[in-house]
Amino acid sequence: MPLFSIIVPVYNVQKYVSRCLDSLRRQTLDDIEIICVNDGSTDDSLEVVEMHAFCDSRIRVIDKQNGGLSSARNAGIEAATGRYVLFVDSDDYLETNACEVISSIFESSGADAVTFGANRIPQSASNQWTDACLTPQDHVFEGFSTDLLFDEGSHPYIWRTSIKRCFLEENSLLFNEQVKFGEDQVFYFDLYALSSKTVLSSELLYNYQLSRKGSLMETVAGERESKVPEHLGIVEAILASWQKRELLHLCPAELMDWILDFLFEDIFRLNEGMRKDSFSKLGLLLSEYFDSPEETAKSLGGHANAVVRGLISCSKEGDLPPNLGREYTLFRIGWLGYARNIFLRLIEKLRTPSPENPEETARQKADLEKCEEDALASLEALKKEFRTAQETTTE
Repeated sequence: MPLFSIIVPVYNVQKYVSRCLDSLRRQTLDDIEIICVNDGSTDDSLEVVEMHAFCDSRIRVIDKQNGGLSSARNAGIEAATGRYVLFVDSDDYLETNACEVISSIFESSGADAVTFGANRIPQSASNQWTDACLTPQDHVFEGFSTDLLFDEGSHPYIWRTSIKRCFLEENSLLFNEQVKFGEDQVFYFDLYALSSKTVLSSELLYNYQLSRKGSLMETVAGERESKVPEHLGIVEAILASWQKRELLHLCPAELMDWILDFLFEDIFRLNEGMRKDSFSKLGLLLSEYFDSPEETAKSLGGHANAVVRGLISCSKEGDLPPNLGREYTLFRIGWLGYARNIFLRLIEKLRTPSPENPEETARQKADLEKCEEDALASLEALKKEFRTAQETTTE
């Protein structure tokens, strides 16, 4: 039994997957199996991973019909034989000592899950939110803590968490294949709620490529009209899973607070018809999964209670209550913040837009081109290695 099963979902990444697999094959801890799940790629991705498998017996290739990222990861979990499971997206790559460091943390702590940090590639394309969520502080959590879900830089990317395979099996923990975007969030809510010990490590062991043409994140991010239904689906999947696992009692107020923060502002910026439908859907979810949603909201304050009452009213009557946006703003930042926001909006209307910084734009373009060059160099090196391996086999 290998120490690590590294699961790599593969879909139309022929330019990048070789660099990813290079980083896995070069791990300082070599007691690993690499499970590449080709999820119905229509480019040459399968050929690339098969070349790697020909050169390295630790690589196993699963070729399946396209079913989405969750389906590919689940296929990898079912095929895994290692003590620990680790996920790596095929356009990203690991630091060469990642498995060694993670193994040491598992062995010294006895944790069910270890979550670590990640470098942003290129750093010039990163932002404050990405930096915060990918640089966790060192911390050991015994059992469940709301900090894991709501305060720490510990999600939403599952590729920066390694998990005991026996823990996954004992809890029947798989990815929800009905959720096509944001499946990591759903998985994390179950994982952290069920884990008996979780370790956060500040070690930057993963290299996350922030954007590439055709990536799922690039396709969905920023498109509010498509993002809101996806986010509503994420929330519904989390609530349904917690209800099934009898976890809804753990932290109802914090969960409701997170749901409102996750959804409200994006919904409020939709056109009137979509806004009404989305708020109605949110009100239905709160009514269905919280025993007493208005009482739960009261613990968050009077304005939160007004917001939740308004959402539930919208779900029943179909009309948006007046001042819903104002009540939400007051809930989040109070009267002083509300007045400050009005003042800043007035100033913004009078302000001349700042011109784009050409130096920063050029730097980001150069950094992205360097990422492309590195990926291409890895692919060319693989082709040479493959030819050499073929010649050796023939001899």
